[in-house]
Amino acid sequence: MQRALILAAALVASPAFAADDSKPKTNADVKPAAAQKDEISKLFDAVKGMKSDVPIHQLTFAVDQKLQNKETAEATTKRLLAQRTELGFGPVFEKRIDAIVAEKKDTAAAQLLLQCIKAKLTSKSFGKGGVAIGQVVVEDGKLDTEWVLAQMPILAGGYFAGEVGDMKKPIGFRAAGYEDAEAKLDGKTGEFFDVGVVTLKPMAKDKAATLKGKVELDIADRGPPKASISLMVPKPNTPHNGYSPRRAWPKPTEVKLEADGSFSVAGLTPGDYYMQVQAKDHGDESKMVKVAQGVADQGVIRLKTTDLGHYIGKAAPKSGELPWEKDYSAAMARAASEKKPVMVMMTATWCGPCKMLEKNVLNDAWVKHFLSDFVVVKAYEDKAVEKKYPMNGYPTLVFTDSEGKELHRTAGYQPSTKFLSECVKAFGKLSMKLPEDLKTLVEKKVVAGN
Repeated sequence: MQRALILAAALVASPAFAADDSKPKTNADVKPAAAQKDEISKLFDAVKGMKSDVPIHQLTFAVDQKLQNKETAEATTKRLLAQRTELGFGPVFEKRIDAIVAEKKDTAAAQLLLQCIKAKLTSKSFGKGGVAIGQVVVEDGKLDTEWVLAQMPILAGGYFAGEVGDMKKPIGFRAAGYEDAEAKLDGKTGEFFDVGVVTLKPMAKDKAATLKGKVELDIADRGPPKASISLMVPKPNTPHNGYSPRRAWPKPTEVKLEADGSFSVAGLTPGDYYMQVQAKDHGDESKMVKVAQGVADQGVIRLKTTDLGHYIGKAAPKSGELPWEKDYSAAMARAASEKKPVMVMMTATWCGPCKMLEKNVLNDAWVKHFLSDFVVVKAYEDKAVEKKYPMNGYPTLVFTDSEGKELHRTAGYQPSTKFLSECVKAFGKLSMKLPEDLKTLVEKKVVAGN
């Protein structure tokens, strides 16, 4: 699709389609257009310092898709490998690629070459660091190397290449049930460095960690709760302080909960984990958990019910649908006329967390009741609104006064109790009196106060 759009744009901009009222054009007037370069040619041009009309990540993604497609994989592989010396990446790179080709693993060599191009261009764009290449091996062979966690994706066969920010610092590798491993660099910059083979060994019992705790629900008969943990990637050493995208992540480890909600998970790899606890009619509890060697006790993890009437002591109000405005200007005109504050929801039709927030939170009777004094408006990928209220992702909700001055904001999906905590802050910054029922939730510490 992206390439089709580029080709269409190129045709519109070509001489044959140029506007000229002076005289009609004939076939004789039209000069043949230069052949449109494909993604591979553009990638090689980018390595040579030529500007590309398509972002590098889109080019590498398109070529990777060709390598994954059975119909185009062989031809794409042959072309990449045949032109590899044109890249000028030097002997370290060429030796590694040649060694993989010698093992008759041409597809793996082509995939690694593509990673090298992306890493090199990324490193170059930041003007620092270099590229580390190598191979990961799982000692007992019980884990597919593609599931090893690192700052870059691990390819089939364990091969990898990634941009490095500081060539004096090591890069880490991690997998659940295995000891962490590091690849040390040589301290030089602006070039490729082959770290060789990095081996992950099974976690020894005396080095393992145990995570324990207990899950409790505010309404006990709404269970049973479910819990899971996911091991986090080692701290990155990249010029951008982030991670390269990967096709898939390891599945979370399910945490077995006893009848009373207690749990104990042994044999864990020490490190940071993302823990999520869920239960019917209760808000999710998600948090980062640091697990060191030995026992890490999380204590009681209590889930608050989304049935807010349970805490208020009365049935939910009969709230109709929120009267969402679809146009920001119309919303502001109404706010000025009615002298009401505004809640602007910057959203997108394709945004999953946005849909979850609308369905699970903004559709809640109590939440709608507490927002009744606001003019509410949805701004779907509205560039003018996003320029006025700069944001980093959807959904972002901005609370303003009747003139559009931002006084508070919150972002991302959050259960009703956490969202209402943000609303309490907004009420305070707007100098609005808290509704009595919302005040009750604050007093009972179900919702955080200012």
